[in-house]
Order: sequence, then structure tokens, then C-alpha cells
Amino acid sequence: MSNPFDVLAQARRLATGAGLDFEPPNLRPSCISEAEFDAVVRDYYTFFCEHLAADTSFLVRLRPAKDVDTVRRLLYDLHTAANHADNPKSEEAAARWRGEYPSPQAASDALAGLLVAALQALSRAAVAAARDQATSREWREVASVEVGAVFVAVSEDLGLSFTEGNRRRMVRLIEKRIQVHPRRGDRHALVAEYCAQEILADRRPLPVPYDQVLDAGLGCPPHRHRGRDRARSPR
Repeated sequence: MSNPFDVLAQARRLATGAGLDFEPPNLRPSCISEAEFDAVVRDYYTFFCEHLAADTSFLVRLRPAKDVDTVRRLLYDLHTAANHADNPKSEEAAARWRGEYPSPQAASDALAGLLVAALQALSRAAVAAARDQATSREWREVASVEVGAVFVAVSEDLGLSFTEGNRRRMVRLIEKRIQVHPRRGDRHALVAEYCAQEILADRRPLPVPYDQVLDAGLGCPPHRHRGRDRARSPR
């Protein structure tokens, strides 16, 4: 059987020209303790409800899937119950589901199975989308404002490069910032501006659109940024 995540990533690349720049979590986790189960929930939530969120929303709109809705809701409840104390509805739902399994291992196996089923549903929708020109064009438009893709484009425009770890860290910061301060207007322009501000380590609004930064003489020489990138890299 084909790996559903690989199928999804390949279909996305065919449709949009860009694959997925993250790896799936361990779908055969080993869990002895509740803490280890909570770590699995955290990894699955980050993967499915954050990294795949935009593509999932697009694909489910094209082809609704109960498996996707089920795991998305369950991950939300489990993650919320483990990290927040102000949502009794999620706490009750998480406790009810967890009570169906006698051990952390059994619960993690069940959760992994649900995630695989959701990925299979998404991969089928992705393949169908990649085969249709109009749908592929629409998916490209969605991907064009995906933070990771815009970050790469802005970095190239500014003549800068970053380590993979730093790039992913900055993309996560930008995604969180957009959630908190979404602002109105052209989304691509907003994402590009936030990317430029993060890349330049300056949270003040840019005086001109990012693509005019170099023309306006506001960019720093590439070697200075690369040096700073090395300095900011985790040891």
C-alpha cells in the first residue's frame, strides 16, 4: 500500500509546483506512559491541525471526508484537554475517548490508525485535484499564500539563505503572528510583509512593500544576514 502522506505530497507538487516541506510524525509510536501519549497527541496535532491545515481545508471543501473531520476534532479535544484548563467540553470528550482504551499504547495505536485513515482520504482528494486543471489552478492560488512557500520566495528576492531549522522556526513564528494579527487586505502581500520583517529581524512595518526593499536601499548585504543566521542558529 502506498504511503498516503507521500501520495498527498506528490499530488500537491503536481498541482501546485510545491511539495510539503515537513515530514509526517511517527505513525507507529511506542507509548508506555500517559506523558508519552500526550507527546504523540502534540506531534499529531502540530502535523495535522497546523502544518496541513490549509491543504486540508481546501481538499475537504472539494471532497468532504468523515475520517478527516473525526481526527481533526479528536486531536483538537485531546490537545486542548492536555494543555488548557478552560474547556470542559473538550476535557469531557477527551476523557471519554481515552477511557475506551486500556493503556497509552492502545490509545496511541488507535489514534495513529485514525490519522492514517484521514491521510488516505486526503490523498485521494489530492490525486483527484491534481488531475483537474481548474482545481489545480485553485490549489496553486491557495498554496501561493502558504507561509512556507512565500518565505522561500521572499528570501530569494532578498538574496538570503537560512538553515532548514531556522527557516522552519521563522515560518512557525510568522504563522502564529498571522493568526494573532491577520489584518485585512491582500493576503499574499500581508504574508510577504510578515516574512520580510521576520527575515530582517524587524517587527516594525516596512516603509515600502517587501519587493521594493532592495530597490529602496533598505536591504542589508547578504553576508550580514547569513552571519546573523549562523549566530541565531541553535547550538
